[in-house]
Amino acid sequence: MPKIGARMVKTSLAVFLCFVLYSIRNAGIPFYSAIAAVLCTQPEMNESLSKGKSRIIGTCIGGFAGMGVLFLFQPLLGQMNDLIRYAIISLMLIPLIQMTVWMKQPDSSYLSCVVFLCVTISHAGDADPFFFAINRMIDTLIGIFIAVGVNAFHLPHHKHKEILIEIPLRYLLNEQNKISTYMRIHINRLIKEGAHIMIRSQGTPSQMLPVIEKLEEPLTCILMEGVLRYDRDTNSCIALHSISYGVWHPLAKSLETKGFSLFLYEVKDELLYIHHGPYQNLWDRKFYMCEYKETVQRYVTHDQKLSKQLHQDMISMMLLIKEEQLNEIQQCLLPYMEHITWVLYEHPYGEKEKMLQIYSQEIARVDLANTYAEMLQCQTVYKVRHSHQESEKHLLHEIRHVFYHGK
Repeated sequence: MPKIGARMVKTSLAVFLCFVLYSIRNAGIPFYSAIAAVLCTQPEMNESLSKGKSRIIGTCIGGFAGMGVLFLFQPLLGQMNDLIRYAIISLMLIPLIQMTVWMKQPDSSYLSCVVFLCVTISHAGDADPFFFAINRMIDTLIGIFIAVGVNAFHLPHHKHKEILIEIPLRYLLNEQNKISTYMRIHINRLIKEGAHIMIRSQGTPSQMLPVIEKLEEPLTCILMEGVLRYDRDTNSCIALHSISYGVWHPLAKSLETKGFSLFLYEVKDELLYIHHGPYQNLWDRKFYMCEYKETVQRYVTHDQKLSKQLHQDMISMMLLIKEEQLNEIQQCLLPYMEHITWVLYEHPYGEKEKMLQIYSQEIARVDLANTYAEMLQCQTVYKVRHSHQESEKHLLHEIRHVFYHGK
């Protein structure tokens, strides 16, 4: 059985407060306040404000439009055949919806139509339908403000903002390689409360962005095993470590001689450029077409050998290999191990192929988390231990415990 969550409790409390205020106010219809409170009590504060804004606009447009129609046509509507009256009211929905589109509030169109029909049909025969329309708007506003107020309330916590929390991106992902709504809500809440969170991933910006697009800023993103920092606000890349031309160039020539196709990663003008030469096999081309043809990084093709056209440092080198080729590759890498390190990954589009990524040896010597802790004026770094495979709740409990109680 699902655990009773904070949103359930807050929704119940918001509805109860609507009823309490109605008993004090002794006017209006509490049903409309309660409905607004239920719809506006959302997991995150920005969602509550968005829903509240949409309902306020929709209620006001529908309410005033309904009052305008009754003021102008009420004597005529009462004398018309029902079918003609309903046809006129139905046609009035067209300019009403058009108004919400013109105001760039299409999410409000549904509610504006509901309120308009309520005023012009359900309460057209009231002694004072204008009084109902005004009260309807007031009831909705009450429900919205109560919901936003309840949603904004948090029990006081001592927050350890002096700790930088480092989380491997793979720990946040579920079986579909996505961040679940449950995880996103709680991580965003911690960020808004001032938690310093650093996401670490072996991927490039184009691989990471679709995954973390709904996480709030500020969020430090260290990618490609620590050789690259990505800033979502400016869509810029900062090279943190690089392989010098004097190292990667002879290594590339050695690998090309043996028939391997290279992908070279360069940061220039705060953009990530990926260079590649002629495709050696189907997997090279498929990897490029499926994985890297994105807007956040630039792909540069070279008809000739890469080593003849590039004369600057690179942050990484990558080649696609078969597992049985690993020993041959290691022989090529051995003379350069003082300057480089390498990691073997599974190929995303080939069962027998592997991705071999070559980085600067500096990523094994320098802990970037400590560097960024100093930049953010954090006193210490905490590296998350639980993974999503144990339980999302265990992972979140660990992060929350560090932020609220310290190590």
